[in-house]
Amino acid sequence: MGGQYDANTSPPRGPNVLLRDAAVGYSNRLKSAYKQKDRVLATAEGREEELHAYQSAHGTWRFYRTLCQVRFGYLSFLVVMVLLMFSFTLLMEIFFAIFLPSAKYDDYYTVRAVVSLILLPIVLFFLSYIFEEASRLFVDALNKSDGSLPNFRLALAVVIHYLRHRTELAEPEESGDQAPVDDNANEGGDELRRTRSSRTGILHQRTSLLLTAKNDPFLDDDKEEEDEAWERKEAAAEHAQAQAIEATETRSARLSAVGEVPPKKTALNRWMRAKAAVKTTLLIKKKRFPQIFGRAFRKFISGFVVVSLIFFSSSFIIGTFVTGGSFKLGPFDNSTELVSNELKTTHGLSASITVNGKIISFDDTSEYAACSVSYDGLSVLDLALMADAVYGTTTEIQKDAMENRFNGTELEDWKYVARNNESTDGQNWMEVYFPAVNMTVIAVRGTASATDALEDMHFWFGICIMQAINVFVPFLKQLPRAFVVRLLSMNLISAIMPSPVFTDLLNHAVDTRARVGDNLVITGHSLGGAIAAMIGAKTKTNAVSFSGPGLLYSLGRFDISAQDVRDYVLTMKPRKDIVPRVDELGGLVQEIRCKRPSPMGCHSTSTHLCELYFSCGDPRQRNWSTNEKCIEYGNLPSGDDDDDE
Repeated sequence: MGGQYDANTSPPRGPNVLLRDAAVGYSNRLKSAYKQKDRVLATAEGREEELHAYQSAHGTWRFYRTLCQVRFGYLSFLVVMVLLMFSFTLLMEIFFAIFLPSAKYDDYYTVRAVVSLILLPIVLFFLSYIFEEASRLFVDALNKSDGSLPNFRLALAVVIHYLRHRTELAEPEESGDQAPVDDNANEGGDELRRTRSSRTGILHQRTSLLLTAKNDPFLDDDKEEEDEAWERKEAAAEHAQAQAIEATETRSARLSAVGEVPPKKTALNRWMRAKAAVKTTLLIKKKRFPQIFGRAFRKFISGFVVVSLIFFSSSFIIGTFVTGGSFKLGPFDNSTELVSNELKTTHGLSASITVNGKIISFDDTSEYAACSVSYDGLSVLDLALMADAVYGTTTEIQKDAMENRFNGTELEDWKYVARNNESTDGQNWMEVYFPAVNMTVIAVRGTASATDALEDMHFWFGICIMQAINVFVPFLKQLPRAFVVRLLSMNLISAIMPSPVFTDLLNHAVDTRARVGDNLVITGHSLGGAIAAMIGAKTKTNAVSFSGPGLLYSLGRFDISAQDVRDYVLTMKPRKDIVPRVDELGGLVQEIRCKRPSPMGCHSTSTHLCELYFSCGDPRQRNWSTNEKCIEYGNLPSGDDDDDE
């Protein structure tokens, strides 16, 4: 080939050599670019040109940066809200584990209370740190200046440093010898920095200019020497302080032994030392740990106390004024004239049915779809009467209510089977069997006291807080439902929580379901309605809830599925009633009219009974004509916007 160059005869070059050459070449080009940039900025014209370029770029990207900041700010706000809701719910759960009335019936109440009190400071410490960091993230996200997020980036840099170098971080040696600090370590001008690897202890030079920059506060490389020097300095200061304190105490003890120091002065010295220790502790807390029990967390604690007082007061008011079980019907009379008059009053004249061999005019379509729902012969009105009867405070009152409402009808052979243990069970209920239709009904009492109201708040406190804030700042729908369900489930502390108040009722429902099969219906009003719906979904049993709270955000707390709620639960929801707006209703939901002006009036059992009677009628021919509550309700004007009248 003569003098021609043959590429095939060149020595092979390995991948390591190519990578090294590429790194060196890139570093040299970058170094040249930096030097050229420095020469340009050294002149006034260059600096002015750079300033104009920055201003132009800043104006071009202003809208995009604002949009990104809004999105990031809203994300950080959601993080703060999630932590706020979690903190509210967690602290309230710990409170209920100690002070809830039903918790005192648990066998391990004393142990649980002691453990909860011990864990409370640890929980507050943890929540304060997380809360302060989330607050910093939100405040930094609102900062519009260039290079914002200083506090959050600093915390993030520490985390990244640990994750990147956790295998290289060596424990400090316990030897008392201290390595001398080289004062000339930082000298050398533009020379590359030299560092010691904690793995091999070999000094080597960095080959990349990017890894040698000293002016980036978030660069984690080559910080080992500074950390070691800081640790040595702190250890020396602590050792000197300990020696000084020990020498002072020894001298004071010797002087006291020979009687050279008066007792008053000795006590004064002790007081001064204690005062100095307190000041030092507060200073360390302020300087070294600003993210623990900071200002934002202290405001959160104050807000938690205020909100808790509001909820407790509301629970007391609701528990004091809610009544039930006093609904009385007139003497039973199944004459054709009475039945015809009642049906005309409630439905007008339309289609007909046969009652006692007589043809009675009857509306062919009821006002509500739920009017046609039948559970093997039991109507929604029958279940509403039982949900009201269970409010009786004693067994005799409950039986009297059942006699007044079912004796004289085809269901008069009912049997009172069982009720809750009045001395230990926190949830009141009764079981009634109807041989005529071979159906068993478990009726659960709702909120009838301040204790019941506290039980309500125990189960739905977290979602109540979230929905209350969501009225002013709509954030709840921005969070995945599954995430909110898991957040409110409180599985984190389920091991130390007492058994739920409905445990005995749930066990009884399971046993009854095994005994009677599908011939079982569970019903209740208010809290009783929600408990009935929950047990119905849990045991796959038909359930009818009257003005009960929803369950879809509390699925994790009750360990039920949304599909079971959809398949087995029917909820009667009066308009203007605020209780069914708690959480979110699932399954079949029948909204009914409420003529009463107040939400408390719409929530009462008499509203359900009177509205169902006027809208659905009563084919069992009970005498409603003497009931004063229904007479008053029927005379009220309808205030609904969608009413046909």
